[in-house]
Amino acid sequence: MAVPSELTRTETLSHLAISGAALIILANTFTGEGEPLIASLALSALAFSLAYCMVRWLGPTFIKAGFKGKDLSKAHQPLIPECMGAVCAAVYLLVIIVFIPFPFYKDIVAATSGGGNRDVVLHVEHVQQGRFLHRFPHSKLASYLSAIISLQTTALLGIGDDLFDIRWRHKWWIPGLASIPILVVYFVDFGVTSIVIPIPLQPYLGELFNLGPLYYLYMALRRHLFGLVPCPRHRLPRFVARTGLLEPSVTPWPRDAQPHPLVARALRLLARLRLLALRVRDDDPASIEATSNLTLLNLWLVWRGPLREDRLAWEVTLLQLAVGLFGLFVRHRLALLIFKEDNWVFSTTAV
Repeated sequence: MAVPSELTRTETLSHLAISGAALIILANTFTGEGEPLIASLALSALAFSLAYCMVRWLGPTFIKAGFKGKDLSKAHQPLIPECMGAVCAAVYLLVIIVFIPFPFYKDIVAATSGGGNRDVVLHVEHVQQGRFLHRFPHSKLASYLSAIISLQTTALLGIGDDLFDIRWRHKWWIPGLASIPILVVYFVDFGVTSIVIPIPLQPYLGELFNLGPLYYLYMALRRHLFGLVPCPRHRLPRFVARTGLLEPSVTPWPRDAQPHPLVARALRLLARLRLLALRVRDDDPASIEATSNLTLLNLWLVWRGPLREDRLAWEVTLLQLAVGLFGLFVRHRLALLIFKEDNWVFSTTAV
């Protein structure tokens, strides 16, 4: 079954409406002071439409180039394009580059000689001795550009992994290498290696605690594999053809290959906390027969039970949205219970 590359009439009209509304909002932000938050939301909508359409349009091209695989979540397992993350990464990088003028619009136009001071008459001594205008925040721009470089490096790693199936022992250090631009800019422009101690612990540790070089080591940390369970390349949920639903995929544990006692104890603890599904053998309750794979999709299926693929996708997307909003609430509201100030105040006043 070929992957459809043409958009339906409804899809075309919908994405034209989304893109048109986003472009109008972006144009209106230039009438004020840039409005970076509104511009970010508009660019997010534009990126969604662009990524959706590009995946549909480029899918057959990727399949023709050999980047294809079977859809294991369908009964007939049709061929679908792989390496679509490269398309999404390209769109994301394009959007964050286009976003650069918006957070600095006020500094470029309203507060510097870019346009906001056209009516100001400069005296001769000001011209000869120097400007009295607002200084452009080069440190913020450098931090933003360094983050883009790090993201580009990480995107290249992902594309290379899809193309060449790089082994972990060859690629585990590359994310740390990608963090070097951010670390260098932070060291040059800021160089602060102290952390704020929560109020209840300040009588014992003081208000600030200097980590020194450990601060940069923490910022460069890479993700690690703890090896609790085998980590196969594909750990997606298991499709049950009889019901058409997705269930948690599992890692089998043969009798002669049981996990280490400490690992088994950790797995049983996770099962009690409902963070994975654990099945023991009927004739030997001390022997583990299978455990669900440790991924977010499998965890959600452990909590919710078997689901359709589309419903699972919607629910996990809404879950990530809710967790993100809750994280912002915790950072800027609940954090005041254990810290004196919130950096939101300083960031708004600095602008």
